[in-house]
Amino acid sequence: MREVIANAPAFDLHSHLGRFFTEEGDAAKAVEAMRAGGLSGCVASAIGDLPVLEMTERGLHAHRPPRKGELFAATSRQLDRLDEAAHRGGLEIARSARAIREAVTGGRMVLVAGIEGGDFLDNNIGGVEWAHGRGVRLIQLVHYRINALGDIQTEEPRYRGLTRFGAEVVAEMDRLGMVIDVAHATFEVTKGVAETSRNPILLSHSLIGDAHPRMISADHAKVVADTGGVVGAWPSGLVTPSFESFVDGIVRLVETVGVDHVGIGTDQGAVRTTVFGDYARFDLLVESLMARGLSAEDTGKVIGGNFLRLFERVTGSSFLRAFEEIVAG
Repeated sequence: MREVIANAPAFDLHSHLGRFFTEEGDAAKAVEAMRAGGLSGCVASAIGDLPVLEMTERGLHAHRPPRKGELFAATSRQLDRLDEAAHRGGLEIARSARAIREAVTGGRMVLVAGIEGGDFLDNNIGGVEWAHGRGVRLIQLVHYRINALGDIQTEEPRYRGLTRFGAEVVAEMDRLGMVIDVAHATFEVTKGVAETSRNPILLSHSLIGDAHPRMISADHAKVVADTGGVVGAWPSGLVTPSFESFVDGIVRLVETVGVDHVGIGTDQGAVRTTVFGDYARFDLLVESLMARGLSAEDTGKVIGGNFLRLFERVTGSSFLRAFEEIVAG
């Protein structure tokens, strides 16, 4: 099983790395667990709407409007903490697929810096390039607050789809070579992103079903896959009751969108209840997927290979992206 993990390599599409985004976080412990589980890395996400969130009976909710500049400042501080955690752990924050592949070849772990929620932009398109300059290579457009980009799954819709500013952000992320994550976005927003972006898109953590607003339909998953994108299976107790049913959910995604479009987004460090446990269970996950009939090659795609392919396509050189645009007309 470890050979499958090593050859994939294993990569978590969505993590908060020991709650690094808080002063009390322990990224070092999370990194140690990832090493024990044989992972090559993860997307480590700051939270763009963190200061205005509170836990309610129906889950996380934005309980007040943010102050001017508050979310940008909070996101910047979180990225500082991520930089510090990476430095202390001897990890590289990868800015390209080449950096990931070189690290993996050398037996080193890497992080991809992400931001969960474009709220930090505060209606300023320049914030996308700022984030790129900070080493961020993935932005999830929305989180638990309806922002200026579009609607979310857990609140009544306001815009009925991707906003004009949201479309501008998508175009700017395409220009810079940044992965667009549509987790938490409504079906209508996801369709808008798929129609606007020239790149494959990511939906980093969800499952097919209707037991919780954060779940998606088969059609929703197919919109992502039809861009060449990837849907990350989410082992949250909110959407699946057990580890076995989580594996069932992965298999259902594979059957719905194809094995080339499925990944794993654990949400480690943020999700309150997880059926996954810690990263040491990656062996068990591999074993379970192969017991359900997936080959070693296909299992490797699911646990990380598909994301690395997407990351390589999106973050390729600006010259290559411009050339592909010209060829595509």
